[in-house]
Amino acid sequence: WKKAREYLEWLKENSHWDTFVPMVISMKIVNPHAKLDIDQATWDQCLQKYKKFMDSAKTGKHWSSFSDYASRLKILGFEQDLGLDQEAWQKMKEELARYRMNKSNTPSFASLAANMKILAAEKVEVTDKGLEITMPELKKSLTADVPTIPETKQF
Repeated sequence: WKKAREYLEWLKENSHWDTFVPMVISMKIVNPHAKLDIDQATWDQCLQKYKKFMDSAKTGKHWSSFSDYASRLKILGFEQDLGLDQEAWQKMKEELARYRMNKSNTPSFASLAANMKILAAEKVEVTDKGLEITMPELKKSLTADVPTIPETKQF
């Protein structure tokens, strides 16, 4: 654990935010109660860089990368302004469909599908049980069952 903390500190000092965030997530999953002592200034710097990563992925139409960055932030509790507009969802769905059609993209398909599930979740948290994902309840149909029309007879 000491080596992991040292490595995390090195990542922070060298601004390797693309590796820092997954490392924080991994450490939290292994030990959800660990105090990682990450100050607000570090998070601000990290989030600023992650927003740039996400904007670049969105602009470059790299939807799988975009979903990676956005889902990582959601896991860490930074859900505000993830850039999940209608276009992003539509493009991620299209990319998922392309991956589904090509068997050689199975790992990419699985990764993007998992990220999309995290992003669609109502709540994501790291607990003693690991990464817990709470999906929103399915909405009930607003239409009622159509009653059968009674048979009419002519006399």
